[in-house]
Amino acid sequence: MQVKIKAVLLQSLNDSVAQQVEHIPFKDGVLGSSPSGITIQPGFRRVFCFKHLPPRYRLYFLIYLCRIRLAFKKTFPYMKTIGTNTNLAEAIMQNHNLLRVIGRFDIQPGFGDVTVGEICHKKDIDPVFMVVILNSFLDESYFPAHDLTGFSLKQLVRYLQKTHDYYLNHQIPYIQELIDRLCSGRQPENPGLKVVNKFFAAYCRELKEHISREEKVTFPYVLDIESRFNHPENAGSGSPDYTIYHYESEHDNVEEKLYDLKNIMIKYLPQPFDFDLVNRIIAELYWLEKDLNEHARIEDKIMIPKVRMMEAALRLHRN
Repeated sequence: MQVKIKAVLLQSLNDSVAQQVEHIPFKDGVLGSSPSGITIQPGFRRVFCFKHLPPRYRLYFLIYLCRIRLAFKKTFPYMKTIGTNTNLAEAIMQNHNLLRVIGRFDIQPGFGDVTVGEICHKKDIDPVFMVVILNSFLDESYFPAHDLTGFSLKQLVRYLQKTHDYYLNHQIPYIQELIDRLCSGRQPENPGLKVVNKFFAAYCRELKEHISREEKVTFPYVLDIESRFNHPENAGSGSPDYTIYHYESEHDNVEEKLYDLKNIMIKYLPQPFDFDLVNRIIAELYWLEKDLNEHARIEDKIMIPKVRMMEAALRLHRN
C-alpha cells in the first residue's frame, strides 16, 4: 500500500509538471524558463500532490500519516522538557521510571500534587540540579550547556554516589537473589543456569571495581578541582598528576557486559527453567542496563564538561 501511494504521488507530480511545460513560453537564459529548470514555489509540491491524488488514495494517505503519528507517540511518550513548574506526579505518570530517580533525592510516593520546584523547596534540593537530572534521564540528547554553572559538582557527586549505593545495595543483590532462586529451583539440574550465575557474578565484580575507582579516585578529584576553582588563591601551581582526561581514557563501558548476559539468556539458555523467573531477571537486567547508561551519560554530558571548564579556568589563572 505504501509503495502504491508513493507511486501515485510521483506520477501526479510528474503529470502536473509536464502540463506546465506545455504552456510555458521559453526564453533563453532565464532561470526556470526551460523544461530542465522549472522553479516550483515553496510548498507547491506538497499541496499539489495531495490535491491531485484520487479520492480513495487521499484516505489511504491520511491513515498512513495517522499511523506514523501514533507510532511516534508510543516511541517517545514524554518529550516535553521538565521545568520547575512541571507537575511531578504528571511527569511520573508519563514515565514511571522516574520513581527510581527521585528516590535518590529521598522523595517517596505520597508527595502530593506539587510541582518540581515546590518539592525541591520542601526537601531543600537545588531545583536547577533536579531539573537537569530528570531531563537527562528522559532525553538522551539533552545537554544543559546553559545550566552547567547553575549547581555545584558536590551535589552531582552526591547524586552519583547515591546511584552507586542503589546498584550495590539494592539492584545487584535483588538480581542475584532471583538468579539464586532460578538455580536452586525444583527443575532438573540445568548447566546453562550455572553459566548465567557465573557470568553475572563476574560482572558484579567488574562493576564493583569500576565503582570503587570512581569513589576513591575520580570523585575526590572532582571535589578537589571545584574547591580550587572556588578558591583560586589556594590552587597552587604546576599541573596535577590526574585530570578528567585520565578518567575519560580509563572509563570502561560496563553496560556492554549486561547486553552479553541478556543475549545469552534470550538466545541460548537451555530448558528446563522457571519461565517466570527468567522473564523477571531479563526485565531487571534491561532496567539495570538503562540505568547504567543514564548514569554514564550524566557523567559524560554534565560532570566531565563542568570539570573541563574548571580545569581550563585554573590553567589560565596559573599562567
